[in-house]
Amino acid sequence: VQAAPQNKKEDIPFWKSFKITFTNRYFLIALGLMITYTAYQVIIGTDLTYYCQYVLGDTNLVMPLSAAEKSCTIIGIALLPKFGKRNLICFGCLLGIAGQLVFLVNAHSIGLGVVSCIIRGFGIAPFYGVQYSLPGDAIEYGHWKNGVRVEGLMFSSMSMGQKAGSGFTQAIMGGILTMAAFDGMKATAAEQTVEAIATIEAFYLYVPIALWAIMFLIAACYKLDKTYDKMMRELLEREGKKAD
Repeated sequence: VQAAPQNKKEDIPFWKSFKITFTNRYFLIALGLMITYTAYQVIIGTDLTYYCQYVLGDTNLVMPLSAAEKSCTIIGIALLPKFGKRNLICFGCLLGIAGQLVFLVNAHSIGLGVVSCIIRGFGIAPFYGVQYSLPGDAIEYGHWKNGVRVEGLMFSSMSMGQKAGSGFTQAIMGGILTMAAFDGMKATAAEQTVEAIATIEAFYLYVPIALWAIMFLIAACYKLDKTYDKMMRELLEREGKKAD
């Protein structure tokens, strides 16, 4: 008795996979959002310690401020409504910008610092909640558009982009702090240069606003929410399955 033929995974040449991957607009959107989000996390995570030590004057504030943001992110993910990925991420970015602006009212107020972290935590929740589904959507879009599924290269490129974004951000941040004559061995703001303190403040207060704005602009280009159901029905029909 002859065994039934099994479906074999299509062997796609690397350069074809590369072209399909990096001409997929939704993969590029997912990658851009991931890199920007990674840069935000690196800057906030690194500079928070410096900001508490040299601007607020108390390193013991690092833990409660960080916990306020992270706990609100977790709560925000649990409460995410189904408004579409684009709208959720864009709203979160506006919320993040609002959180930064609140702190600018008095950048030395611990109370406003906590409020800022809470708002930022809820702001990052939408992207954090959908970040791993974005590459999957890009894979389905590429399959729908080109008739080919490119999974391995897309997911590995996302991982590489995240690591590259982290490395470049740390290098750039370290280089700028060095140029400002920052010395991490010094214990108080009085021992640091005026330029170093100004740089620490800029990284914590203003750079995140720019990153939130970039994420907003990238997310605004995400148009797949409106056509996703139609796309998936057509993919099922192509495979000879009944669309539910």
